[in-house]
Amino acid sequence: MSELKLVEDKAVPYKAKGYSDERIEKRIRGILVHDELINIWK
Repeated sequence: MSELKLVEDKAVPYKAKGYSDERIEKRIRGILVHDELINIWK
């Protein structure tokens, strides 16, 4: 699965809750950074 598809999938619940696109982008970026750090720490 492409990274773009994963990001789109993660955005769906936030859009449903009515979050702004800017807020969703910041949240997804935070999730991706977190996931990257977890992979480094393993």
